[in-house]
Amino acid sequence: MASITSNNHPQIIINNDSSTDRTSPNERQLRRINHPPNLRIVPPLNFCPVENQLYRSGQPSIINQSFLNQLNLKTIIWLSSEEPTDEFLEYCNDSSINIEYLGMINEFNSEPTTTTTTTDKQPEEQQQQQQQADVQQQFEQSDNLLQDSSHLISSTIAKINNNNPWDSLNENTIKHALDLIVDKTNYPILICCGMGRHRTGTVIGCLRRLQHWNLNSVSEEYRRFTGSRGGRILVELLIESFNIDLVNINWELAPDWLK
Repeated sequence: MASITSNNHPQIIINNDSSTDRTSPNERQLRRINHPPNLRIVPPLNFCPVENQLYRSGQPSIINQSFLNQLNLKTIIWLSSEEPTDEFLEYCNDSSINIEYLGMINEFNSEPTTTTTTTDKQPEEQQQQQQQADVQQQFEQSDNLLQDSSHLISSTIAKINNNNPWDSLNENTIKHALDLIVDKTNYPILICCGMGRHRTGTVIGCLRRLQHWNLNSVSEEYRRFTGSRGGRILVELLIESFNIDLVNINWELAPDWLK
């Protein structure tokens, strides 16, 4: 660099440094990034927000740890038939994340019902009481056809896919999941299954019904996550027939978006 001065002219500075960087600030910033960042943030498959602090995804693994850290999860509703890896369990334990295992419940066995038969040795009055009790029991069972139909749909789905008897969820499992979702003390929550499609979609679909969504909108959201294979009609029927009155809602503890 040289300078020229005179009595009649101001000082002129000539820059002879050929190494001067004439690129824009953005270009210089890009040139400085010559290696990938140390922190890898990878979301789980099919991750998507559902409502405020409620998320859905496929089965997460330890590679998603940095991403999950951003969510500050308190509860994971695990609908997958596969157990989490030891590394992921250790991560959840260190992060104080509670995992609710709902994917491995034997969903096709309902509670056993006991029946009492009468004999000739019983007094006539006792037989009449028993007959009245049997009639009352039959009336109560026939009064809940919607619930029975949902169990039938669940069983049908299982029979179609004999290779994987855990392929669907039943009404009890869905109810358990929704009971957790409608309690804000469990938030933030992640709902997940193997691919984040059918099982997770079933629970979310029933949640949308609880929110009084139009059935067409519920089906559209479900199919959006099923990929090129499309949705399963029996899953959609299960969502449609689910009895939302089974869900126990304490409105004092319900999330604001549900009120």
